[in-house]
Parts: sequence; C-alpha cells; structure tokens
Amino acid sequence: MKTLKGKLETSGGARAAAAVTIDETNLTLSAEGEHLGSWGFDAVTVRRTASDRFVLDLVDESLIFIANDPIDFAYTVPKWIETHQPKKKGGVRRRVSQGKENLIARIENSGGRRRAQKLARSTEHVHAWRQQDLPGGLIRRVCTECDHVSIDLRDAELPEEQVAEPPRPSITK
Repeated sequence: MKTLKGKLETSGGARAAAAVTIDETNLTLSAEGEHLGSWGFDAVTVRRTASDRFVLDLVDESLIFIANDPIDFAYTVPKWIETHQPKKKGGVRRRVSQGKENLIARIENSGGRRRAQKLARSTEHVHAWRQQDLPGGLIRRVCTECDHVSIDLRDAELPEEQVAEPPRPSITK
C-alpha cells in the first residue's frame, strides 16, 4: 500500500489537500481527511496533463490531482494500476486462436498467387506441366495448377563461355 499526497482542484479552481492511496486492488481518494471513495483498477485511468497535474478518470468522474511529488506519482500510480488491473480470462488466448482460424480459412479459401506458391512448395503437389519451346532449344514448363515455372537448359544451344584474362598492370616510371 502506498499513499501519495497532493491537492485536488475543482473546475472552479478551488484546491483541497488530498491523498491517493493504492493497494493491490483499489485506488482510494481522500480530501481534507475525509474519505471520498475507492475504485477498482478496472474503473481507473490516470493521465498526466502538466508537470505536476494528473487527471484521474474514475468511472464517470474526472478529477485533477496536483501531486506534491509529481515524479514519484508519475512513475508509481499509472504503472501500478496497469499491472494490477484484473485480466480478462481467456481473452488474449481466445483472440489469438480466433485470429489463427480466420487466417487459415482465408488462405484456404483464397486463390491466386499465394495459394499457387503454397501448392508449388508442397511436397504432395504433382505438377501438371504445360510445355513451351523457346528459341535456342530452351524449354519452358509452366504448371497449370500453381503457375510454377521451370526452364530446361539441357538441349539448349548456348554460346560458349568466353573468359578474358584480366589486363596486367603496367609499371611506369
């Protein structure tokens, strides 16, 4: 449990000495020694609006708290609230699972290039080749199902590779 001191400011500009107390489940606010209320962390947000001013959004109310030690308040209260907010059970796991199912369904139902690439990489896929003869004895094969392309160079009449010797550096004096 930690208590931080400061002042509450009303919309009219009046100020009253106040204290914010945080524990594992609640934020408690008191002013001039009088208990104003306690709120669960799921109903609390804290925003910094100036160097020492913070807006406390408490359910339907917004209050301005001017901290005596704004650095301590800024580093303590918002992080404490964030880490101690009740977590929704199964929410993240359910959303990830649903997102994964949606992605798999989109991939399976979509046609086009992605599906074709997936088919081409699949070891179970047997290509149904459509052959096209190219000049110079090259053979180009295209799969009718996945658009995979294969070029056969075995019978091609390719020019001989010519290797040129690099010029020797000349030494000039």
